[in-house]
Amino acid sequence: MLKKYYLIVFVLLFNSLPLHASVKYIDIKAEGRALSLHAAVNNALLSAVAQVHGKTIESERVSLSMEVSVTTKNDDAYLASEGYLELIKEKTKGAVSSYQIVSKEETTNGNWRVVVVAKIAQYKRSKRSNRMRLAILPFKGDTAFVINNDKYTLAKAQSNVAQKLSEHLVQTRKFAILDRTFSKQIDNELASVSAVNTHKDEIAKLGQKLVADFLLVGTIESLYYKTTTKKMRSSDRTYQIGNGSFRVSYKIIEVATQQTVFSDTKEVKITHSDLKDIDKSNSGNILNKMSSKLGKSLTFDIQNQIFPLAIVSYSNGQVVLSQGGKTVSKGDKYKVYKSGKKLYDPYTKEYLGKEEEYCCDVTITRVTSKQSYAQLSNEIMVFPKDVPPKTYILRELIKKKKIKKVKIIKKDNNDDDW
Repeated sequence: MLKKYYLIVFVLLFNSLPLHASVKYIDIKAEGRALSLHAAVNNALLSAVAQVHGKTIESERVSLSMEVSVTTKNDDAYLASEGYLELIKEKTKGAVSSYQIVSKEETTNGNWRVVVVAKIAQYKRSKRSNRMRLAILPFKGDTAFVINNDKYTLAKAQSNVAQKLSEHLVQTRKFAILDRTFSKQIDNELASVSAVNTHKDEIAKLGQKLVADFLLVGTIESLYYKTTTKKMRSSDRTYQIGNGSFRVSYKIIEVATQQTVFSDTKEVKITHSDLKDIDKSNSGNILNKMSSKLGKSLTFDIQNQIFPLAIVSYSNGQVVLSQGGKTVSKGDKYKVYKSGKKLYDPYTKEYLGKEEEYCCDVTITRVTSKQSYAQLSNEIMVFPKDVPPKTYILRELIKKKKIKKVKIIKKDNNDDDW
């Protein structure tokens, strides 16, 4: 008759994003006690696994029960056999690669004490996995949206928003994005990784899936675009104008406390001139353009609350900013504020942020994949050569003034006033 013992190990959830990490194996010495020799061996292996995976790492800890079925055999040959080792590998999902019994003894009260040295798989995460983890949940909304008489389902709008928002957030290099729009496909992928015949290295990765620090949830309140054809008064020629809007309400929730960090409503407007670089006859292109503009605007707001743009170095009127990529553009102009002492709510003692004082403006002159360069202007205080970390923050994007085109009317040379 088979007896069943349960190994309860703490494992980390596996992140399906490509983190370019590796698996290494650690020799762990552990002790186990039980009424039978094989049960004592199992308890020792449990202790060895827990030493590697049982540490609390932020909010990533989760319990996973793994059942190990063994016979009542107590002989050394069986416990050291390849068959038993393969059973252990299978039931621990590859966490135990191999083990040796260092010592064993039967105590006077009939219990067994066992010491083993086990080789335990450990998934070494890359530095990128230490970024703030943000899960983008599908935005709620109406059942359909219309762009130039073409109807789009909520699912299509959801996927576009998630994709473009993910692209811009990743560009900040501050977030590890967990897109939950296609959770079914992700679950299927994880199920295949956890199959019995999967290589133990892949199984070890399954134990490292990251959970989110923050959740981004929202509602699509309006999404439309309409193109209108008009006729010129002076001739039979026609021209097109268009306008649309993409409006969402959203909030960022901290998973650990379940509190809303901040919430807001964001609306981006699109005109015919905004679409000059795409084929406007394809409504799908228009939706992509609108989603991208919304994603960039949302990214700026989210980052500004959690990881605002900061000046990291200064030299001869030029500064280097903490990020580049698609989230910033050459010619963008920002107001810069110097952060000061910490502020707290006098009643709740809740941290409110830091005191901020206007410092200057910066105009971005060059953008690279990881940083950007800007020129200082309107300085009202002396800028230090050695910039303290997270002290000079870019808070406001200064809108560019539109230059009105003036139509010049040429006078006729035969004018009587000449």
